[in-house]
Amino acid sequence: MAEISEVTGYVLAGGQATRMGRDKRIFELRGRTLLEHAADLLQEVLGKRPFAVGDNLAGIWPDTGSIIADARPGCGPLGGLAALLTDCPTRWALVAAADMPLLRASDLRQLVERASAADRVLALSAGVRPEPLAALYRSDTGEFWRRRLEGGNYKLDPGFRELGWVKVVPAEPGRVLFNVNRAEDLEWLRDLEETRVMTAHLSIVGRKNSGKTTLMTGLIEELVRRGYSVGTVKHTSHDHEFDTPGKDSWRHRQAGSIAAVIIAPGRWSCHADQPDKSTLHDLHRTLFQGRDLVLWEGRGNPEAPKVECVPPALPPLNDGDPGLVAVVSATAPAGGPAWFKPDDTGALADWVVERFGLTAGAPDRA
Repeated sequence: MAEISEVTGYVLAGGQATRMGRDKRIFELRGRTLLEHAADLLQEVLGKRPFAVGDNLAGIWPDTGSIIADARPGCGPLGGLAALLTDCPTRWALVAAADMPLLRASDLRQLVERASAADRVLALSAGVRPEPLAALYRSDTGEFWRRRLEGGNYKLDPGFRELGWVKVVPAEPGRVLFNVNRAEDLEWLRDLEETRVMTAHLSIVGRKNSGKTTLMTGLIEELVRRGYSVGTVKHTSHDHEFDTPGKDSWRHRQAGSIAAVIIAPGRWSCHADQPDKSTLHDLHRTLFQGRDLVLWEGRGNPEAPKVECVPPALPPLNDGDPGLVAVVSATAPAGGPAWFKPDDTGALADWVVERFGLTAGAPDRA
């Protein structure tokens, strides 16, 4: 783990994207500009205000003394990266782009916690490629990046491969690394905010009879006790008739209704056919708007990070999967993801709250 005192924060804010009709860095979401959002994340992780890196920042960055100009304008992120690493007074530089508004402090904190003396660069990643604009760089790599800049090698991915990099999977890999490039992206963000699709998702996976349902119910009870709002999804590969044949709602659907809703005092139920084009976003709109966390039992959400229940004397089914973030088993696995005992639901809940940055009114367990 890198000591916080050894890390300096930088907001990469070089691109105005004026082709979008406005400077995207000052687009407001949840009462803050995208530039302010990135700065606040870095301050939350490091306990100190970051520097801003880029050109044309006067007037939108309050402290002109903490602005670092690109080493060479018009060369993309590499110009800013070479400049900040040359200037960095500490062993590490934590970088967050101003146009990645779904980044979480907990994801950036993972980079700091995973760093070791042998590492040169760690980056968030949802697949095989790094996200260079959400990464932790060792400052002595500055000369390497400056040589690439001077040689006209502006792409960052080849530099990562040459240096060797450590992959860190964010809590929500399918969403956190979204960046704003088009006017349509800004509208999507507003829609996202209105429907609170920022709800966190976590999959509980494992072999049959490995304890998934027991773990799910225990975790739900613990999180609800603490004041969090939790939704669940059970995924199965088997074909089921969820309604009862012969009942009124079943007869409605047999007659052609696309959905049959049953309303009774204090509860309701809906039986509907799901078209192939149905998406997770649609599910959010109808069921999970405003929830803190959605737990998936099974593999219904491929974007969600996985916690695997592992029976005794067997290896994890998902060993080596970058989406596997924790294991629940009687004995600790050899390295890799976080580990929890099956009967320590409280510790798992602590980890979930920390990883997803959940907030609720109820106090943590004693």
